[in-house]
Amino acid sequence: MREEILQAEQARSGLLKWKLGLVGGIGALGLGFSGHGTFGHAEFVLALIPFVCVYVDLLSRHLSLRIVVIGTFLRTQHVEGVSEATGFRAYEEFVDEVRKAAKPFDLEDWAVEYSTFLLSLAVFAFGWIYLAVAAKPAFSALFLISGLAGLATTWWGRRAYKARFETVVSVRGHTSGRTL
Repeated sequence: MREEILQAEQARSGLLKWKLGLVGGIGALGLGFSGHGTFGHAEFVLALIPFVCVYVDLLSRHLSLRIVVIGTFLRTQHVEGVSEATGFRAYEEFVDEVRKAAKPFDLEDWAVEYSTFLLSLAVFAFGWIYLAVAAKPAFSALFLISGLAGLATTWWGRRAYKARFETVVSVRGHTSGRTL
């Protein structure tokens, strides 16, 4: 478990590097191409920076919470000298209690789900606005369909995930005390 903490810390460090690179890249793209006739209003891409930052921040905070949960488990539970299977079982029971009380791992779900929802909504809105302003239905249809598909699959994916999650948890409850 201590190795998992180290891996999560390395992943967090990697995310922060990605954040810097993504923000720098978006900034360079938006500022570098703005004002050049071919690219029109490329500075609008700068509006993506907050969304990228929030996405990376949520994933980073998710990893931080994983580290806190593992660290708390290691500090509060006495698993030294027990078999690896017993230690993992104790950890899973601890995590199950923590999930019910504090939901510490929801941030990653938010980053995944809400970013897709917001970006799909933005693509749909772009298609709608483009249709109203430029009156090019074929071009606008691509964005409208893409945005609607993203919204629909996000909704469907959330429902499908939730149903499967509840099934897995219920199976786990029925198998307590047995080795799988």
